[in-house]
Amino acid sequence: MSKYQSIILVLVLFLVSLPVAVAMAIVHEVQVANFAFSPADLTIADGDTVRWSWVSGTHTTTSGDPTSCTPDGLWNAPLSVSNTFFEFDFTGMGGTASTYFCMPHCLGGMRGSVTVQDVAGVSGHGGPGNFAGLSELHASPNPFNPDTVVRFILAQADHVQLRVFDATGRQIVLLADETMQPGSYNIPWDGRSAQGRKVPSGIYYISGKTSKGRSIAPMALIR
Repeated sequence: MSKYQSIILVLVLFLVSLPVAVAMAIVHEVQVANFAFSPADLTIADGDTVRWSWVSGTHTTTSGDPTSCTPDGLWNAPLSVSNTFFEFDFTGMGGTASTYFCMPHCLGGMRGSVTVQDVAGVSGHGGPGNFAGLSELHASPNPFNPDTVVRFILAQADHVQLRVFDATGRQIVLLADETMQPGSYNIPWDGRSAQGRKVPSGIYYISGKTSKGRSIAPMALIR
C-alpha cells in the first residue's frame, strides 16, 4: 500500500469514528421553462440550497402567496437569458414551508413550494448512519477499489433517494430515486460519476433520504 493510500485509509477510519450529527448541504435543482417549475414542489433539509435554473422564457422566482400572487419579501429574482440562475440558502429554516410563484405567470398556475425538514432525524452516533425508517446505511467493502455496494435496511415502504457526494458536498451520482418496499437493499456503485467517468481516490459520502429524514455515511475510494 502506498503512502497516499495509507493516508486515505486513516482518514476514512477517522471519519467513521466521528458522530454523524450534521447532514451535508445539498443543492436542489429546479428548472424553469415552459411556464412551469420542475420539480415544482421540493422537500429539503435545513441547510440545503435550492437553485432555480433558467431554460426558456422570461420568469421570476418570487416567494409569497401564489393564490393572491402577493410577494412576502423572502426572495424575488428574475430568471431570463441574462439571469440564468438564482440560489437561496434555507439554513436555519427547518420545520418551515415556503410557497413561491412566477410573477408574470402566477395567474396561469406557475408556482411551487419548498418544505424544509429539521435535521434532528439524522443519526447522532458513530458507525453506519441510522434514522427512523432507514438503518444500517454503509458501504461494503470500505475502503474499496474499484467498486462497492451500498447497503441499508428500510423498515417500511417509502420513497428513497440515494446519492453519492464528494468531500466538497458536490453530488457525484444519484444511485436511487424511487419508492421501495420494506427489506434489505444492496445497491452497487462502480466508482463513476453520473457522466460515466471514473472518480479519483478520496473520501466520499453516501446520503440516504426518505420522508422521515436523512442519514450519511463516509467511504473511501483508493485507486
